[in-house]
Amino acid sequence: MADRKHQQDAAKPLSRRRNLASDRALSEPDGLICRHRSLIGLAALSVFLQSLIFEPIGWWPVAYVCLVPWLILTGGARSAPRVYAYSFLMAFTFFLINMRWLYSATGVGYFGLCLYQSLYFPLIACPIRHVVRRRGVPLAVAFPLIWVGSELLRAVVMSGFPWFFLAHSQYNVLPMIQVSDLVGAYGVSFVVAAINGAIADLIFARLRPTPEPGWGP
Repeated sequence: MADRKHQQDAAKPLSRRRNLASDRALSEPDGLICRHRSLIGLAALSVFLQSLIFEPIGWWPVAYVCLVPWLILTGGARSAPRVYAYSFLMAFTFFLINMRWLYSATGVGYFGLCLYQSLYFPLIACPIRHVVRRRGVPLAVAFPLIWVGSELLRAVVMSGFPWFFLAHSQYNVLPMIQVSDLVGAYGVSFVVAAINGAIADLIFARLRPTPEPGWGP
């Protein structure tokens, strides 16, 4: 009887630690976004929303939320390799869908260009994870800087391919056209990306009410 009681007493701290670990997993983005199903859902939703903002559909208001699912995936997923893999697959799917008109002109060039453009997304995901998870910098500040930097690179590297920028979704919105008069298309992209980042910040704040720097790898 004494041995059984001793074993039960020894098991209590372990059980308590497991409960605390479980509570922590539920209270942090790390614990919520760790399954492939969740990552696939977030990536697919971002592809769908991004495809809505450009012609022929042209639903420009969606541009202000289209990257939020990807930001949640990037900043909240536990595994960095999964983030980079899903970021690449998300971008590759997006470009395959939205540049499909190139296939009839040059099939090899179409796939090659889609692959090349898709490489930018895991490259963007890396600094986003660093500033959010290590530095605790708000996405509303960090994301527009990183995103506009990637658009600048896409516009000049290998002769450039300045297509599907966030600013292009706003071509028919008069206030945003006036913004472009002052700061150009990259300024418009900056504003749209900042709103995406701010919405992602709000979601992370709800997932973890008291965020601190350094809460993940």
